Amino acid sequence: MTNEEMLAQLQGMMDTQDRRLDEKFSAMEQRQDEKFSAMDEKLSALEQRQDEKFSTMDEKLSALEHRWDGKLSALEQRVDEKLESQTVKINLLLENEVAQKIGSIYDKLDSISERLDRMPTAEDMEITNGRIDVLESIVKKLSRDVAELKKAN
Repeated sequence: MTNEEMLAQLQGMMDTQDRRLDEKFSAMEQRQDEKFSAMDEKLSALEQRQDEKFSTMDEKLSALEHRWDGKLSALEQRVDEKLESQTVKINLLLENEVAQKIGSIYDKLDSISERLDRMPTAEDMEITNGRIDVLESIVKKLSRDVAELKKAN
């Protein structure tokens, strides 16, 4: 066998080997594509389940938020009612008790003011004091006169 024949035979063997390798690679690529495709399907299914779970969680959170809003609303309403009730009680207390007491204080102030109006002024007191001094001196003189008359009898 000549070199060329050997080369041709080697070339044929290599071509055969190439084809077999190509077939094996093609088969491997096809299996990998199938595996990747299966993985893609699994990931898609997983994403879909995750989306469904998130959707369910969103619905639950929304329902929970709605319940809390209702409870908060009811609580705010109760607080408003209680506050309104307390305000009414305070207003009644102010109107009935405090107003009466303030009225009583004004009445007493009016009576004090009337008494002050009837009290003599400083000028009146000076005149009165002068009269009292005169009366005292007259009473002293009369007392001495009476005492002298008693001695004379």
